[in-house]
Amino acid sequence: AEISDEIGDDNGFNGNYSYPLDSTYSNQNDITKVSINQIGKIMRLNIGMKEITDGWNPSNGFDHLVFMIYFDDPNKIGQKVLPKQDGFMPENKDWDYMIYATGWMSSAHRSLNSSEDNRGEAITPTPDIVVDKQNNEITFLIPLSLFETDNVDNWNVYITTWDYDGIEAVLRNVDLNPEIWT
Repeated sequence: AEISDEIGDDNGFNGNYSYPLDSTYSNQNDITKVSINQIGKIMRLNIGMKEITDGWNPSNGFDHLVFMIYFDDPNKIGQKVLPKQDGFMPENKDWDYMIYATGWMSSAHRSLNSSEDNRGEAITPTPDIVVDKQNNEITFLIPLSLFETDNVDNWNVYITTWDYDGIEAVLRNVDLNPEIWT
C-alpha cells in the first residue's frame, strides 16, 4: 500500500496547533507519504517526512518527533482509545498492536489492558529503525511475529506524530499560547 499525505497539515485536527517557539522546531511532525510492503516475514513501513532533524543527537536518528503507529488486524477485536493521546481510532476502527518510537527508544504493545493512560501489554521484538535523512524517510522493519501472523493483507494502519519532552519524560504539553517548549 502507498499513500501521499498533504504537506502543511501538521496542525492538529482543528487546524489550530502550532509548534513550540524554540528555533529547533520546523515541521518535523509533517508526514508526506507512507508505504507498506510485506517482504517475507517482515513488514517494511516507510514514512516520508517533510523534514528530519537530529540536532539533539538521537540514537534512532530523528528528534522532535514521536511516532505512535497503530495496527488493526481485521480478524481481532481491539481497542478504540488511543493511549495518552486524548483521542480514538478514526472511522470506528480499533487497534490490536502499536509501536511507540522516539529518537531515543521504541517499544511495541498489544492492546490487551490498554487504556487512556496505558499503552497496553509490552511485547517483543521491537522494530529496527532506519533513517534516510537525505530523502527525509524513516523506515520501520517490523517482524510479523510481533503481530502473531505471517500475513498483513487487509490490515489497517493509523499513524500519529507528536513530540516528547525528555526533561519531564512525557509527551509535549499543549497550551493555549505557544511558548518556547509548549
